[in-house]
Parts: sequence; structure tokens; C-alpha cells
Amino acid sequence: MGWNEEELKQTESIVREFLSANSDGDIECYLAMEDRNVVGGCALSVQRMLPSSRNRTGLQAYLHNMYVEPEYRGRGIATALLTFIFELCQKRGIQRFSLHASEMGRPLYERIGFEKSDNYYVKTSQDR
Repeated sequence: MGWNEEELKQTESIVREFLSANSDGDIECYLAMEDRNVVGGCALSVQRMLPSSRNRTGLQAYLHNMYVEPEYRGRGIATALLTFIFELCQKRGIQRFSLHASEMGRPLYERIGFEKSDNYYVKTSQDR
């Protein structure tokens, strides 16, 4: 969703390999459909963290790649996907969620209760 054909070609084999190795189900993908067409979707990773008084189960859901096709935006599709995921996670005892937001997605996430964190850092192995 949202990628051109060249980007898809460069990524497809890597993603297929990754998903085929994902035998423990730690990543789930959800699609929004209309008339057999994919109009939106996202992925969910469940991570086990150290439990705390704020997160007694130690489970955290990380939302990946929330996307709605441009012609379907503004119809509540992303909100419906998030509502579905929140309900699913609640049944599993997951109460903590995190994500990286694009400028476009920030108003939605803030409206439903996400708070921006100013202390998030990232390091990859290539960094020194």
C-alpha cells in the first residue's frame, strides 16, 4: 500500500522471507477491505517487556505501517483498524501501545489518546 512497483520489487523477497520465518506469530497483519480491494492496513507486534506497576503483564503492542489508500482517507478506516486492534489486545491483557507516527497520522493518534514521547532514542549497529 502506498508504494510504487519498483519499491515493491526491491522489498518483496525480503518481506516474504521474514514472514515465512515468523513461525511464532509475533507479527500480525490486518487489512481493511472494500469490495475485495485492500483499502488500508497495519501490522502489530507484541513485545514482552519487564513488567511494572504501569504495565503488569509486561506485554506491549507496537503498531507498524498504518496506511489507508488516499482515496479512502477521511472515512474512519484507520480509526476502525485501531479500534479492532485495541479490542483484540485488551482480550490478551495488553494495555500498552507504541508506534512511530507520520505527520499525517499524528492528529489521529493524539485524538485517541497516544502521547508523544520526547525521550525515544534509536541506534542501529552501523551507528558509532
